[in-house]
Formats: sequence, structure tokens, C-alpha cells
Amino acid sequence: MQLGNPAVPYSHERDRAAARASREALLARAVVRGALLATAHLTRAFVEPA
Repeated sequence: MQLGNPAVPYSHERDRAAARASREALLARAVVRGALLATAHLTRAFVEPA
């Protein structure tokens, strides 16, 4: 869920604003680098961030 929408909070986050900012920065960096993400809980094991 958070790969598709990094603004969606996780129930155990202590600082939701910091967690969101961290996810957004990480995903933005992954896009710039052309990264391929290995995900454990999605229907496809490897996804390209858009």
C-alpha cells in the first residue's frame, strides 16, 4: 500500500510525518536511480517504483 501511496500511515508509526517523509524520499531516490524493489508482501516480488 505504501509503495503506491507513501502518505498512507502504518498503525505502529510513532511519528507519522517523519515516516511519510522518509518513505517519500526513499521512493524518489529509487526512481532517480532506476531501482528495482524486492517486496515480500505484494503479488509481484519485484516492482519498479514509478
